[in-house]
Amino acid sequence: MLLKIIFLLLFFVFFWVSLSHLPYGLESFNLIFFSSILFFWAQKRSGKEGLERYIFSFLALYVIVKYWSWRLTETITFYSIPDFISCLVLLLAELYSLLMLILSIFSCIQPINRSLTLKLEEENNLPTVDVFIPTYNEPFDIIKATVLGALNIIYPKNKIKVHLLDDGATLEKRNSKDLTERTKALLRYKELKTFCETIGARYLTREKNIYAKAGNLNEAFKKSSGDLIAVFDCDHVPAKDFLLHTVPYFMKDPKLFVVQTPHFFINPDPVEKNLRVFYAAPSENEMFYREIQPGLDFWNSSFFCGSAALLSRSALEKAGGFLGKTVTEDAETSINLHALGFNSAYVSRPLICGLTPETFLSFVKQRIRWAQGMIQIFLFYNPLFKKGLKWYQKLCYYNCILFWFFGFARLVFLLAPLFFIFFNFHIYNASLKQILLITLPYVITVLSVDHFLFGKVRWPFFSEIYETITSIFILPALIKTFLSPEKPRFIVTPKKEELYKDALSPLSKPFYILFFLLFMAVLWGIKRYIYDIPHRGTLLVTITWSLFNCLILFWILGALYERRQLRKFHRAKAFGKISIQIGEHTVPGTLKDLSLSGVGFLLSKGNLQIKPGDILKILAKDRFNEHFCFKVIVKRIEEKEEALLIGVEFLDIENLNVFKKIVSFVYGDSERWVRFLEEKEKPLSFLKVFIFLTRYASLWSIKGIYEFWKEILSSLKRVLGQTCKFLRNPRPTLC
Repeated sequence: MLLKIIFLLLFFVFFWVSLSHLPYGLESFNLIFFSSILFFWAQKRSGKEGLERYIFSFLALYVIVKYWSWRLTETITFYSIPDFISCLVLLLAELYSLLMLILSIFSCIQPINRSLTLKLEEENNLPTVDVFIPTYNEPFDIIKATVLGALNIIYPKNKIKVHLLDDGATLEKRNSKDLTERTKALLRYKELKTFCETIGARYLTREKNIYAKAGNLNEAFKKSSGDLIAVFDCDHVPAKDFLLHTVPYFMKDPKLFVVQTPHFFINPDPVEKNLRVFYAAPSENEMFYREIQPGLDFWNSSFFCGSAALLSRSALEKAGGFLGKTVTEDAETSINLHALGFNSAYVSRPLICGLTPETFLSFVKQRIRWAQGMIQIFLFYNPLFKKGLKWYQKLCYYNCILFWFFGFARLVFLLAPLFFIFFNFHIYNASLKQILLITLPYVITVLSVDHFLFGKVRWPFFSEIYETITSIFILPALIKTFLSPEKPRFIVTPKKEELYKDALSPLSKPFYILFFLLFMAVLWGIKRYIYDIPHRGTLLVTITWSLFNCLILFWILGALYERRQLRKFHRAKAFGKISIQIGEHTVPGTLKDLSLSGVGFLLSKGNLQIKPGDILKILAKDRFNEHFCFKVIVKRIEEKEEALLIGVEFLDIENLNVFKKIVSFVYGDSERWVRFLEEKEKPLSFLKVFIFLTRYASLWSIKGIYEFWKEILSSLKRVLGQTCKFLRNPRPTLC
């Protein structure tokens, strides 16, 4: 591998030196030529690995180097202080984007796909495992599913113990002076303790809520003794084969401290839910868990993500347990264990099924905590000066830390064209010809690199949507963290939120203001284009840039129109054959979807006469040879072309033994999640994604704009009414 990298590097150097001596006109032609090749290559070969990945990256670096040699020498001028400041801010945003591009190429150049599976024949040689499920204020039915899922894990029963770590009913809370808090904690304590005793799990709590999640984990760490520790957030239900795919790596490498697996979510995040794209487009987190983490694994830099992971007790003892100086105890623990010389591994197979935030408010809170935690790591454990880290690990950690500065770059790219359109600041000193011959090929190349590396798991424009939404809120939080690194505190992400009606998100107002500001900039730019003949070239570029930003914000407005959410349990796509029994008759059916409350399946027409209210039995078997038999009641029947879609609900769901079987049936087989992700991993071209987003977002964007204007007019009417009332009945003047 090292020889291949050296050979390709020498080839690139020779290639670049040869082309760098071409005349300026031919140089521009080469930039256009190579960017076009890269663009079409990326459209067809997204996600390819091996030698092709290296060649593509080196060709892209040629275009990047040539652009920046021109950008730094010919586009920075000093006309006035405002011009220079705005020009410098844009340059810094571009340099940040360049740095992140290079770090991304480096980190993801050779992703690893691991596939070891444990054989249970040698039971005596297997390590013991403690399962930690930390909880704070989550609802009981969420906790119940996760604990029962952990008890369903395939592993010798004498080698595994499941612990529920309850921080919502600590001794401090149960003795609180606040009657409401005390009553709530006592009821929670009794309910969860009784539940754990009934099913065979261990209930643990502690005296005080100190050091948040890290403190909770460390308390359980002291009270347990397993060789390995599996950590699951209380809304992350593990599949039955979780340990089969993670334990073998510890038996192979005694220096291993963690095997991390993806966080797979059964429900859509706010963007996916509001735009109705959950089943069509790759989810926002897939880029990190399907491409970045496997890439980091090549450099021995994949890290603990707080849940869905298996860790070594002996390694944690060397680090002093789970570290809690920052609000991201997972990455903080990882960087210190990497510095101590321990290894990490990443298995890209989804082995848990969790819940992602369902409203923008909780979604943004979660991202702010992650951003603050990574900045704290940067300030407290700067990878550049962290002893023990290899040079490539330092670069990988910097890639993960610096990513969270995207808010600065996004806001600059959003507002930069306005400075020329409204104030005539020269933010980018280049002619239209230079922009078309040099800048445009560079932009195409950057987009091509992104699409080539991540196209299967992140469609074009989706990064712009997600990062623009969060940038406005993350940037102020980062500034506060820099000023007071000790101040951020761990915030538990809200779970199982309900929305009773469609409504504008409370976070939406800044985006409506930005949208109308950019829209006005486009109109003003067109007016200037008609009369300002000397600046027509620059105006054409800034108007186009503003139109693109308007388009992104238009899609965002559709995503910010929150859709109602009342479902108790989320449904997931399913596949496989089942049998349906009614009376003495049994017929085959095909699974369509399922949740903890019920099942949807297809049944051939004419097989059975079924109507709503009928009681049926569902018979099934999973690939681990576990048999299932559930009594269900028919709730809905829909006619399809050649079959009936039957929706049923489970009966006797309050019975713990029945519910444990339901959890095993719904969440037990990780192959279901693998197939679900593979169905969504299909790269689309820029044009197709443009049509897709416009189709799904337009209706809700327009509806959101209408609702926003209704709110504005209502507020104006209220203010005018109060003003008129005051003018009619003025207050007496005090002498």
